[in-house]
Amino acid sequence: FEILGQLLAKATVTEAERLSAILQQKAPELLQLASVASMRAGLAVTFGGSQDPEAARVRLFEAVLEVLHVAAADKPLVVTIEDAHWADDGSVELLRFLLPRLAGSCLSLLVTYRSEEATSADEMSSLLQQSEGEAGVFSMVLGRMNRQSTLDMAKALFPQADLNESFSQFLHGQSQGNPFVALETLKLLCSRGAL
Repeated sequence: FEILGQLLAKATVTEAERLSAILQQKAPELLQLASVASMRAGLAVTFGGSQDPEAARVRLFEAVLEVLHVAAADKPLVVTIEDAHWADDGSVELLRFLLPRLAGSCLSLLVTYRSEEATSADEMSSLLQQSEGEAGVFSMVLGRMNRQSTLDMAKALFPQADLNESFSQFLHGQSQGNPFVALETLKLLCSRGAL
């Protein structure tokens, strides 16, 4: 729902009107919920008043797909979904629905996740493996940085700092080669005047 809210917020007036019209026609409740990121429970029954949750879910997925296609009609669109290892089952199912239907469109999904983080990552990994080879679907595994790469990143970001081998061992040990953790550690050290 955050994606729809962001699309509506960043769209031109004409695009927002077009997207809103589609949402109003296909799933009026979705238009009301587009800005409510925390909406999770009871969603299926609310769409179209259907008592069949599966039919309501398909309508919801079709409405999301159509809104995304309309948003990408005049210019290419990349929708980024970060930290998908925390995705709930419904979000994984939405991706399962969207992936095979994006071929040939100007719409791309960029999905990031850490396979070691959560159980939904197993579902995500399975989904991406099943989709691999379909038009436009590929995966790229980014490994952890080694100690030298961690030090090189630190030197590039903080060229004025005197970073030696013992610092490299410390930073790599703290971050375990995770670039985000290394960066946050560097920021913390910098804010405390330790760099």
